[in-house]
Amino acid sequence: GFSLDKCVWMQPSDVLRWIGHKNPTKWDCTVAGKTIAKLNGGHRRKSNGQRLTAVPLELKGIGGGDFV
Repeated sequence: GFSLDKCVWMQPSDVLRWIGHKNPTKWDCTVAGKTIAKLNGGHRRKSNGQRLTAVPLELKGIGGGDFV
């Protein structure tokens, strides 16, 4: 299952850039944030005014933490 201990909190725009979307629009980020939150069980939060979603490290492929 999904564990918050094995995730990193990211902005949807960063997730989109990581998967190859070079210039995500505000709409792209809104849709991505809602979609990611739906897939991860609703794990979203705000930090310093930024909306973040939990992304599992194993799915993200950054076990060594080279992208954080």
